[in-house]
Amino acid sequence: PIECVLAAQDAYGSGEPVQLRFTLRNGADQNVYFLKWYTPFEAFAGEIFLVERDGVPVPYQGVLAKRGAPGREDYLALAPEDQATIWIDLSTAYDLSKEGQYRVEFISHLYDFTQDEALIPRNEEAHQPFLLHCNDVEFRIKAPAE
Repeated sequence: PIECVLAAQDAYGSGEPVQLRFTLRNGADQNVYFLKWYTPFEAFAGEIFLVERDGVPVPYQGVLAKRGAPGREDYLALAPEDQATIWIDLSTAYDLSKEGQYRVEFISHLYDFTQDEALIPRNEEAHQPFLLHCNDVEFRIKAPAE
């Protein structure tokens, strides 16, 4: 019931922010609730993307979060046919300063997903993960114009 769409510009200059748009749309006929952890909706708190430059992985350099139990504020609700979109700067967690052709793939998932609001928040043992299928995006990093 959840559609995931990634989008980016075709090209960026070296040293510029590399903004990626991440959108989730609820195609179900009822509300859905999901834990924002390890998605762009909480920024970077772990490796959630595979980033490659010319076919070679670019190491993740962002923060790694340690977790306690989630609270209600850690969940996002989407009404039927509603969507949530966020922009995230990949250059804050990956070295994108080198010229080349980049490919980005979302490799995380929704750690807890439900259509029953009464079930949230719930402890990790009760989490119901949901695998997202997102499109990959490609862009080029070029030398800055002089």
